[in-house]
Formats: sequence, C-alpha cells, structure tokens
Amino acid sequence: MTYVLTAKFLKEFPGPYDVRPSRDGVDDTFEIYCLTTGAFLAATYFWDAEQERYTEAMAVATALNYMFHEELVFEDGLACLKNILNDRPSPYLLSRDACEYRGGCWQVTSKGSDTSILQCYGAFMDYSTLSIALMVRHALTYADMYLPRERPILECAESELITF
Repeated sequence: MTYVLTAKFLKEFPGPYDVRPSRDGVDDTFEIYCLTTGAFLAATYFWDAEQERYTEAMAVATALNYMFHEELVFEDGLACLKNILNDRPSPYLLSRDACEYRGGCWQVTSKGSDTSILQCYGAFMDYSTLSIALMVRHALTYADMYLPRERPILECAESELITF
C-alpha cells in the first residue's frame, strides 16, 4: 500500500515544494504547494501563532524537498526543519481526526508532543489526502534520520551511568 501511495503522491506532486501565505475563510494560512504543478498539498492555519505555523509549513516543505530534491534545500528551510525535529522528535505518527468546521483529516504528530505538525483535510478514504499525510510522515522521519545536525545530549545522574 505504501508503494501505491508513494507513486500516487509523486505523480500528482512531483515537487519541488514551497510555502506561501494565503487565507481560508476567516483563517490565515501558510499553504504548502508543488512548484511544478502548482497543486495545493496542505496548509497550516493560524490566528495568533503566525511564526510557529510558518515554521511548521516550511519544515514540511523542506523535509519533502530534502527527501526528493536535496539540491533545492535552502538555509531558512533547514532552520525551520531542524527546529521542528528538535522540538517534536520522532517517531512520527499518522492518525485520523476531525474538525467541526473543516471535516475529517489525517494528521501527522510526534509521539513525544501533544500537538500535531500538520493536518491534511479531506475524506478518510481519499487516497490523495492519505498519500500527502503519509509522505509528510516519511519525509520527517527521513530528515530526522539523515539530516546532519547537533542533537541534544541526554543528561543523567552519575549513579545511573553504567561503568565497566
């Protein structure tokens, strides 16, 4: 199933990917879209936390570019991606959710965080929506595994250290 959804995603959204500000009704958004086709992938919605939503959207676009178009990854996007990877570390999960205003969605979350990174709205059995959410999850996991960055060193009490 993953192969079918990956093929569908790359056919509809070959990339590269970028972010642009937009509006959805009364909500301001940052849309993630495919530069080749101009197709919309997903958006982050905000009222107040504009910088945080921009960071999430740019991190997702950069993670997708890092996985499929590494030569098109730029410093501002890398900073956003590293921020998300450090604040919301893997593993990344895919789950269903619903909003009373927008309907059902697939959301990508970090197991260690109580907030989602991205919601992809659409019918639960819509393969395009599912393929977007799945590729975002894969791209974040891929970036977490392979993106060179400084990782925090976990501290523990000396009594918990194993000595040989």
